[in-house]
Amino acid sequence: MTVFHALLLMLGVLAAMVLVCLLVIWLEKELPGDQYDERQNIARGHAYRVSFWVGTVYYVIVMVYCISLVGNSRPPVEPYLLLFAGIIIQTLVFHIYCLLTNAALPLSQKPFWAIFGYVFCGSVNLLRLTRIDTLPLTGTGSDGWLFLLSCVAFFSLAIFHLIRFFWKEAE
Repeated sequence: MTVFHALLLMLGVLAAMVLVCLLVIWLEKELPGDQYDERQNIARGHAYRVSFWVGTVYYVIVMVYCISLVGNSRPPVEPYLLLFAGIIIQTLVFHIYCLLTNAALPLSQKPFWAIFGYVFCGSVNLLRLTRIDTLPLTGTGSDGWLFLLSCVAFFSLAIFHLIRFFWKEAE
């Protein structure tokens, strides 16, 4: 790939990002979603900030790990597993922060559907895990880790929502 082609590719990606942002802004105006109060919006903003920085630190560490793999024939851990684990970590940090600050669900929304959805998704991943005997960190069978990480993440979110439902905040 020439420098010119790489530059064109980067400009195309940048244009696509601008179009996606414009589309999201338009959709937010046309299809208003659930409403959060001002305190919840502030808490969710803080949760995004915390999860962003946790993810940034994690991905810098993973990047150093991946750079150290250059030239090695076989990595000790598949890089895609580390990438997926980072996505799970960021998501859990955001949701846990929101749950602890009572900003996870819009106003007057009960957590039943969130709990049900997380239990369902966790169960689907658990069923996939029952067909797997071993969990190697490299090679063909390493995709089992995706199901394990997803299973733990979904079930933990269901448990956190359930705990938050019964843990009433003092007024």
